Amino acid sequence: MQRVPIRELDSGQLEKVRIQLQKALETGDKEVLFEISSRGGDHDEVFDLITYLRTEKFQTSCIVTRAASAASLLAISCGLRKIRKRGKMFLHAVEVTLPVTMVTETNRLPESTVQKCRYRQRETESLIKQRTKIPPAELAKMMAPGAQGRFDAESAVRWGLVDEVIDY
Repeated sequence: MQRVPIRELDSGQLEKVRIQLQKALETGDKEVLFEISSRGGDHDEVFDLITYLRTEKFQTSCIVTRAASAASLLAISCGLRKIRKRGKMFLHAVEVTLPVTMVTETNRLPESTVQKCRYRQRETESLIKQRTKIPPAELAKMMAPGAQGRFDAESAVRWGLVDEVIDY
């Protein structure tokens, strides 16, 4: 089993994770335990990782200490999900961070950027609907701009973000 610590979810960190998983794949090891303590990161990178894990048929599990944003999505996607007794998880709508150069002379975002953001938001909501017990009305509130879903260990289990609480 590969133990993979997840801290920052940027392209550099996730490239290291992919390399580790590719090496494991070469040896036939398809079990992965993600140890998640992360403030989140790049949704695009995380969905690429989730797709890779599914495509290569990895058996995934996680232990969450703290998971926000994209890190929560990675945790939700795992087959076996645990959270520490004092663990926390956070969910919110996809936010776009853009360089100033992305805004055109008309002060509008390019349509392709808007479409990509909408697609990623639908993908986020679809994953949450498929893998949790969060009712559509609650999910809509969490996914409103500026809103956030906050979960301690017990509520994360109750809402189906994880399967069980562990004591350590």
